[in-house]
Amino acid sequence: MPDLLPWHATPFEKAFSRAADPAVRLDTPVTISRGIKYIGTPPSWLPFLIHEYGLGELSPYVPNLYKLIDDGIRWQRVRGTPAAISRGLGWLGYTGAIEEAEIRRTRWHLFQLQLGRVRDNEEPDLDRIEGVTQLSVPLRSQFWRGFRTHDVRAMEYAWKRHSSAMYATHSGARIRPGGAKWSFGRVHELDHTLTQAPLTALGVWVASVPPPTVSTWSATPWPAAPWSDVGIQIRRDAIIGNLAAMSAWITFLTAAGAVIGHRRARVWRRVTSGGAASPYEVSASKLDPLSPGAAGASALYVEAQTDFGDGYGQTAARWQVRLGATLADPARPGLLWAEPSELTGGTVAAERTGTIQFGRTVRERCRAVLRVV
Repeated sequence: MPDLLPWHATPFEKAFSRAADPAVRLDTPVTISRGIKYIGTPPSWLPFLIHEYGLGELSPYVPNLYKLIDDGIRWQRVRGTPAAISRGLGWLGYTGAIEEAEIRRTRWHLFQLQLGRVRDNEEPDLDRIEGVTQLSVPLRSQFWRGFRTHDVRAMEYAWKRHSSAMYATHSGARIRPGGAKWSFGRVHELDHTLTQAPLTALGVWVASVPPPTVSTWSATPWPAAPWSDVGIQIRRDAIIGNLAAMSAWITFLTAAGAVIGHRRARVWRRVTSGGAASPYEVSASKLDPLSPGAAGASALYVEAQTDFGDGYGQTAARWQVRLGATLADPARPGLLWAEPSELTGGTVAAERTGTIQFGRTVRERCRAVLRVV
């Protein structure tokens, strides 16, 4: 081993330097142990390594400490850039696209994330996403909203200074005060052909097209019509028209059959087959609404959307389209979400199975097309 002795050192000084040099004894063990902390790292070492690399602020949001140590150094190198957000979300199993506020806005430093999918669980997923994202951006930036599928924006009505404002606000709900806002939506669809049983229970069933000489059929008004395809369509218009005159609700039930709640339909209209520009769609079927009094209906379209927090904490195993139900309290005609005891009567026209886990940050959109042949 080289030493730092001057050229005129005595033999005794050189011998003493070699004898007292710890490198002679420690060089081999130190060389062998170099990198040992990266090979088969025991769990008890992880807190110390995280402290050594300065990753402690990330540990509350990334439960896999081995993965945090492996990727944390690379994250630190790109911290403050979009690449850091992408890497951080990847630890949690998510992806996201950044959307920054317009520079003309007063709060131009805000940004939001369009996530690649609806969150799995509100807790702890949303806290982890918010924490990792905020740690990944520059200090001047603030993460304020995440969304997927359900994204309703505030209406901006001017850019001028005297009226630079918005109506309402962006959709979403917070899981804790002062935290980010979250807005998610899921779609559930049902394409069903009505049979005689529910139509009879609803009082609108017509057995067949009557002869031209008959002007009424049971209790359902029937216009004079020839025995032809036109008559078949008139029968269909009569049935669907009577269905559209009833109230429409979506009922959610547990696996045991207990009612979780009812959501009033926001749309229930007579429809016919449409094209690419049609406003309604169920299972890739495009549907056009019919104006009042117009003929040619082929189905009844029913759509309801829960609000943030409706049914929170419960899980539905199936949902039903309920027609003709009435509110138990007529003094609340505008009730949108009805508890099991707040809605009475009605007939189940169709049903769809499927797990729906209600949450504070997600709106469940149920849309159904009820066809009449």
